[in-house]
Amino acid sequence: MQKSTPTTSHGDGSIRVVERTFAVLEAIGAESEGTTVAQIQARAGLPMVTTYRLLRLLQRLGYAEQDLDTGRYHVGLRAAELRGRVSTATKLATLARPLLKDLMLSSGGRANLALFREGGVVYIDIVRDLRSLDTYVPPWSRNPAHCTALGKVFLAGLSDDQLARFVDERGLAPRGPNTITTLEHLVSEAGRVRTAGYATDVGENAPDSRCFAAPVRDYTERVIAAIGVSGDSRRFPAERHGELAAMVVKAAGRLSERLGYPLAAGAESAPPAAEPVRVG
Repeated sequence: MQKSTPTTSHGDGSIRVVERTFAVLEAIGAESEGTTVAQIQARAGLPMVTTYRLLRLLQRLGYAEQDLDTGRYHVGLRAAELRGRVSTATKLATLARPLLKDLMLSSGGRANLALFREGGVVYIDIVRDLRSLDTYVPPWSRNPAHCTALGKVFLAGLSDDQLARFVDERGLAPRGPNTITTLEHLVSEAGRVRTAGYATDVGENAPDSRCFAAPVRDYTERVIAAIGVSGDSRRFPAERHGELAAMVVKAAGRLSERLGYPLAAGAESAPPAAEPVRVG
């Protein structure tokens, strides 16, 4: 039995559309920091009208995302999901890497992305300087949750009863002069983090530690990760604390938006609650 074949014009046209779509997708992924429409059009070798049409299609399907701040396009999470063995951590790190770079450059500190696992903080990406951007190697280092800004972001999502169980199971070992060491203090601090929308570490994880972190939410509105920036008292003096808190809130908001979390207009750039950072 002879196979039926489509007409030449229809077959060639369909193949051409697929080829052009993949050309645009490959052009989007050519730059880790995002790609402009002009760059995409030049790399794909397509008319600008066709480029815009295919970009809108890829955005609608979740294979492309546009950064509203810069106008640049990034490969969407849907494309990463096609890589069957790519872990959630790697997907997050891929999306977060440009934001971590910006956070590192603007703050002058170390930018961190972390998950909450087994009652502690697990770092899945750390950007220390421009050299660390060359390759992605998950650090997988750990820290306690109660004495780190990243960890307190996750603890803020627990109820008082859950915090009590956490303390019973994990304890509150002192690591710095300002480490939280009582359940009452932890409950109070978790409430402050919920209200402010960010967490701090000022001499809690180490004598001279300074860290600011904010929650990353996905389309279900769950906190799935935390973004933070860390340094010492020389890099992060008291007069910079409000600025640094605003930076992490904005970075976390932008990553949340890429994960489908609906941000209110202007939410990612809104200043944190005007209250002093806890020192003791």
